[in-house]
This record gives sequence, C-alpha cells and structure tokens, in this order.
Amino acid sequence: MIKEINVQDLRVGMYVERLGISWFHHPFARNKFRIAKESEIKKIIECGIVTVEINTQKSIDVALPAEKDDTEDEIFSVEKSAKQQEDVPLAEQEPVPLKEEIERSVEIYKKNLSLVHKLVDDIKKGGKIDARSVNDTVDQMIESVFRNRYAAVTLAKLKAYDEYTFTHSINVSIFALALGRQLKLSRKQLKMLGSGAMLHDIGKASIPEHVLNKPGPLTEEEFRVMKTHPELGIKHLKNVENVRNEILQCILNHHEKINGTGYPRKLKGAAIGDYAKMVSIADSYDAITSTRVYQKSTLAPNALKIIFSLRGEHFYTSFVERFIQVVGIYPVGTLVKLNTKEIGVVTSINPSKLLYPDIELITDKKGEKMGATQTVRLGEEYKKAPELRRKIIDIIPQKKIKDLVSEEQDLITDLH
Repeated sequence: MIKEINVQDLRVGMYVERLGISWFHHPFARNKFRIAKESEIKKIIECGIVTVEINTQKSIDVALPAEKDDTEDEIFSVEKSAKQQEDVPLAEQEPVPLKEEIERSVEIYKKNLSLVHKLVDDIKKGGKIDARSVNDTVDQMIESVFRNRYAAVTLAKLKAYDEYTFTHSINVSIFALALGRQLKLSRKQLKMLGSGAMLHDIGKASIPEHVLNKPGPLTEEEFRVMKTHPELGIKHLKNVENVRNEILQCILNHHEKINGTGYPRKLKGAAIGDYAKMVSIADSYDAITSTRVYQKSTLAPNALKIIFSLRGEHFYTSFVERFIQVVGIYPVGTLVKLNTKEIGVVTSINPSKLLYPDIELITDKKGEKMGATQTVRLGEEYKKAPELRRKIIDIIPQKKIKDLVSEEQDLITDLH
C-alpha cells in the first residue's frame, strides 16, 4: 500500500515510492529506493521535503505514536486511581452480551451527557475544563467498548435532534474508540484518542449561537467565524496542566483533510496526525447521520458510501476501511426489511461479510409480530436454495423503531 508520511517518521528499511520533488533537485540516484542508512534520511530532510510516500508492501510501515516510557498514565495531570494504575490489558477481556452491556452503556451515556453540558456551561461562564471528569468518563467508555463494542455504537446511532451539540461529542468519542479498538490501540492511546474526541468541538462553546444554530447556509463571514472553533478549543485548554499533544492534535486538526483542503492550517497527509484522522472520520459520520437545524440525517449505509468515496482525499484510506468494519454497513440496531417481507433488527455485524449481518426477526412475512425470538444469520443463508435465501432489500427509518423493536431496543430508544 502506498502511504504518505511525515519525513520525521522515516526509518531505515522503508521503501520510498515518491519523494515529491524532481530527480534534478535531490541527491539520490533513483526516485524510488529503500532507505539503507540514517544519513539518507538526513539528506531527504535537508532537501526541504515535508512528506514522502512509502510502499508498505515493500518495506516496514510507520507505527502509531509509541507510548512514552514514564510513570504518567493520565492524559491530564490528575491524581491516578488504583484501578487506573493496574493498566489491565482490556483486549483480553471476554465480551459480554449486547443486551447486558446496553444497560450499562445507557447509564454511561447519561453521565457523559451531563458532563458535556457542564463542560460547555463552565466555558461559557469563563471557567476551565474539569480534567478529572473527562479522564473518568473516557475510562468508563473504554471499558464499555471492550466489553461489547457494539453496545455504545448502537446508542450513538440514536440521535436526539435538540441535543445534537452535546450528544455529538459523546458519539464521536464512541465511534473513535471503537475504531481505536479495531486498530488494537493500547489503553494509553485510547485515552488520548477518546479525550481528544470528547473535546474536539469544545471551541464551539465560544461560537455565537446565531452562527452555530443558523437554520440556513452560512455566509462567507459566518463560515469564517465557524472555522475558528479548532483554535478556540485549544485556548480553552490553556489553563489545564500537562495536556498531551495528541489531544491538542485532535482538537486543532479534526477538520484537516488528507489532500490539504481542510482547515485551519491546510495540513496534508502525515502532518495531520493519526488521532486527528480517526476523529475526523468519526466526526463526519456522526454529523452526516444526524438531523440538525440545517440538514436532514442520512442513513448509515449512504453516509458510509460518502465517506468511502472521499478516502484518500479527505480521509485516510486504511482508517476508513477499518471504521466500516467496526460500524458495519448495517450498524447494530438498524431496522431492515428482507426480501421475504420480514422485518428485523441487526444484532451483530459479520466482519468478513458486512452485507450479511445477524438479524433478530421482529415481524413475519405477513407483517405480524413474532411470538418468539428468532435470529437469522444472513451470512449462512447461502447454504439454502437461491429462491429461499434471505437478504436485506431496504432500511426502515428510525422514526418507526418504537412500533417495531423488541424490549432491548425500547430501552435504547427511551434514552432521549
């Protein structure tokens, strides 16, 4: 795979596919070559090159930011709890059933909603961000995502129109953490990612209400004001001690695009940073699938099509592919209609066959409610004769959920 990286991330053994400058302006015999020694990296940097393209199929890849070898386990300088000091390898924990974790996730989501309200209110009153609360909240979210990644993601897809400003930050954190788990990030990395995602739009607390909630298109001047929220977010953290750079990166760079057309600094490729690239995808997905004062929501599959079409331009291709794997073409909780006229709710994603998730039937072929639970594994339908195979033919809008869903989905819907 061809991958653009910052020259500072170059290592001996990497295969340079493209330097980005003419052969006449660099000292190497070829435009494509494997780096054999540190002095070659130094020469590339001396040429004034900022980013290069490497071929990961012919060489080693660049890793995500490495963990620091120190005793600081927190993203902010707050007192560590005994539980946090244990640093348990969460990836080894056994997942719990969706229904069981949804009940926990509802409580976590409610606490998060209260926290975001408080953060915004404190900033508007001239106060500072409560770092301890952010730490504790992100810890709970990480544990939930590892117990069952689909429970929190299911909650995140149920939008509350009048609470978008507040729920958006929580949803972006959920989606980013689910992606981070898929990428096998460590606890420390997930805490930085989750906190950066939670605070990515905190600068909007200082954007005038008439701009933030305008029901129509923004004027050029209003859009200029709106585009200041990343820098405003950084300013809101100036009174918080020892904020990790990765968190600031998420806040400042989440609207940057791979091709350099984003804002506020028009960064390109590797200069954006991996955490900000993940938050950018989560941010866009939640925004596209939400109803706001100036737009109607887009169904999840269509939102993913939009994001997928912009891979390599706005979004980092590898992260987009992994995001789709964790969210699913048909996310958990999606109501679908089958070719048999049955209606069901998606209960589990099939990572190897994203178009064929597991479904719990709600109504039969006549449209009558099922008397007993019946799970259909669309991934196994191929064993049947072609004329008997079930497949998804349509998605049922969320507004009809309460009339059809089973008990555990009612629990989710009642959240808002």
